[in-house]
Amino acid sequence: MLGLTESRIRSFWVQMKFTGRGKPPLELETPEAAIAFVKTTPNGMAYVDANTILPSDVKVIFSLN
Repeated sequence: MLGLTESRIRSFWVQMKFTGRGKPPLELETPEAAIAFVKTTPNGMAYVDANTILPSDVKVIFSLN
């Protein structure tokens, strides 16, 4: 969904949820919360800023640098 405005992304997820075709990903408040989610959720993934320092047991699978 790169290149879309936040409003358009929210609209997309509202439509997906309303039609029963999907649900939006969780929105976590902080990078620390995202890291905790990844560490405690099997197959968990999250987006964090590239400058976020990650613990050694969290793996980067893609970077937009």
